Amino acid sequence: MAPDANKKNKALLHVGAFLDTTVIYETNQVKNAAGLQENDCNDTSGCVTEEEPSLECVLQPRLLTDFSYVENPVRCSLRCQGTTKHLACNGKSAVFLQDSLATSSSSSSSNDEFAILPQADGSVLLRNTKTQQYLCSSTKGSVYASETGCDGMEQWIMTTNNDTSKERSYAVLSSLVSQRVLTCSGNTIHAALPEDINICNPKRRQTISWSLEFTSGELCFMSLPLMNKQVRCNLIGELSLSTNFQGWEAWRFSETWQHDNVRISPWAHSELFLASNEDGVVSCCTKEESAIQGSSTIWNVQKAPNGLYGVVIKAVVPTSSTSTATTGSRVLRYDCHQQCFCTIPDTALLLDESCVWDLESLHRQTYYLVTADNARRLEGAKRGITTRGYPGRLITEEWKIEPVPGSPKGIVRLYSNARQQYLVSDQDGEVSLRPHSEPSERDGSDHWVMEEREDGIVVRAYQTKRVLVAPDKGPVSTVEPGTIVHGNTRWRLEPKTPRQVSKEKLQGVGGAVAVGIIGTVATPLLIGAIGIGSIGVAGQVAIGSIRAVEALNTVTQVTLSSSQLMIGDSSSTFLSSADSTSRLVGSAGNDGGKNKTRPFCSWRSW
Repeated sequence: MAPDANKKNKALLHVGAFLDTTVIYETNQVKNAAGLQENDCNDTSGCVTEEEPSLECVLQPRLLTDFSYVENPVRCSLRCQGTTKHLACNGKSAVFLQDSLATSSSSSSSNDEFAILPQADGSVLLRNTKTQQYLCSSTKGSVYASETGCDGMEQWIMTTNNDTSKERSYAVLSSLVSQRVLTCSGNTIHAALPEDINICNPKRRQTISWSLEFTSGELCFMSLPLMNKQVRCNLIGELSLSTNFQGWEAWRFSETWQHDNVRISPWAHSELFLASNEDGVVSCCTKEESAIQGSSTIWNVQKAPNGLYGVVIKAVVPTSSTSTATTGSRVLRYDCHQQCFCTIPDTALLLDESCVWDLESLHRQTYYLVTADNARRLEGAKRGITTRGYPGRLITEEWKIEPVPGSPKGIVRLYSNARQQYLVSDQDGEVSLRPHSEPSERDGSDHWVMEEREDGIVVRAYQTKRVLVAPDKGPVSTVEPGTIVHGNTRWRLEPKTPRQVSKEKLQGVGGAVAVGIIGTVATPLLIGAIGIGSIGVAGQVAIGSIRAVEALNTVTQVTLSSSQLMIGDSSSTFLSSADSTSRLVGSAGNDGGKNKTRPFCSWRSW
């Protein structure tokens, strides 16, 4: 057995002595389906290998249109069990505990927020999102932060207990190199040898147990179909309904350790969470305010019962008679008469359309089709189908991906939001736009297939098999496969999203004025440059950087989500050495994952 494998197996055995645990990061080394190149560093170079931070676009294979919008990598803060303090870095080498500062905002990092970066050998890196330093442990037990993180000192094995009888779960972190366990003693952080820890002492056991509080999640619009409006949280945290699909209407669904429950926070605010108390009062407040008010920021999302079409969002509210939260004790509702949000008891007789919600991904299935070299974007201009390379994004460059009803999976139409027509191609290679009601509906010329390649995706006309090409000069056309062309036949998909605007960005603007400028915040956010772009086909199912929890035996990917951390199989405490690099514990690779309610925008396929 290789030395590295010995180190890893020893670490697993040592950590297994502390908790009924499951290794939650065990992956194959596979190619990045999002189009990112593999790091050239090898195991002996001591270099850090990681995936670039980005927002990943994930497709739930069971329903073609449900591309979810999930922040990647997973971000969280680490709280030592038994305390209210979190692990933090100061920008130098010190690692210490402090009161929580981490927020749910991707635009304002704090020094106690870490990105979890899974590695191909089953370990993870923990990188501070503010200082960009890695959490490291020396062979002598010192814990420090480093920007370079070499010689494997920055690699950790993360395990979690999966005792569903407990209200919360905790993780244990052990160094892959030194086999020492991350420990907190007062405000001091160090890595202790397993034999030096008395796990029979509950207080001592707490010093090695860490709670992961996630600050990233799935981004959705939360709509009320009854009113055909979206839930909005304005500049000062007030809730209302809106007809817009912009930054103020976007919400983040972040996983918690309370078994399938989530926190729901407005995307434009870093410190606010949707909350409800046992009297049914719903508001947006901080965690501290919710504790004072007796409110809960924990929610559970389920498919609506009794033939209702949508989801119900249930508040996990502790009652005065017990200290334990009861899942789904109250259901989120919009009172049309009082024009306010509330929660009502979870009684089937009371549920109606005012309790049913639709969750739609942040980009609303709209993309910019960008050439693989990032030079130009497909445009449905008045003069015809062409490409545009100037800065900025225009509505003429927006394309909505729609499935073709009754056709094989993976066949889509490309709908121009600006022209309200579909992209079509004839047998001679001419590409144009036609309304859906014209003959293109019958001849299949508006049917397209997207095929994954290492250097991008190929957009192919389904009927003629011709490939969409962006020539160096002239209009866009399709060519026969294998044709030598002066242009680009590889593309990326760049999701169209509203711009995130936080209260801090607008604090210099008067409240009424700031709320009034909401119409200006929906300019597209450029994320294509950081590797989000590609979408491909595996087994005739369109995919895009699929998370293992959604893969359903389609593809394995070294891209994990916070929802995966909640679905470990407690029956398999650790993998044997033969399996230690061959499967991902907690994935739904064989459709056996416990969590069937992810992603949220795919609720139709639950």
